[in-house]
Amino acid sequence: MSSFSSISNSFASASRAAVARRADVVNEQQGVTAATTAAGGVSAKVDSVDFSPAALAASEAAKEIRSELRAQRLAKIKAQIASGEYDIDSKLDVVADRILKDINRPTGTGSDSAAAG
Repeated sequence: MSSFSSISNSFASASRAAVARRADVVNEQQGVTAATTAAGGVSAKVDSVDFSPAALAASEAAKEIRSELRAQRLAKIKAQIASGEYDIDSKLDVVADRILKDINRPTGTGSDSAAAG
C-alpha cells in the first residue's frame, strides 16, 4: 500500500513540476519573441518538449524501483560475503576474461594502425 501512495505522491510532485517548467519555457519564449520583434528582427521558432505528468510520474517511479532493487541486490551480496557464500573467484575469472578480450581486440585499421606498427 505504501508503494501506491509513494507513486501517487510522485505523480502529484511531477505534475506540479511539469506545470512550473512549462510556464517557465512559455515565459522565456514570449520574452525572446517580444525582444526580437521589438528590435525589428524576425522572430525565431524555439523547439520545446513537453512531458505529460503521467510520463514524468512513470519516470520517477522507475527511478525509485531501480534504487530499491539496487539496494536489495547490494544487501544480498553483502550478506553472501559475510557468510562466505559469495563466489569471488568466479567473478574475478569473468572480469579477467573481459579485460583480456578488450586488450586483444583489434583497435582499427588504416593510417593509425600503420603508424603504430
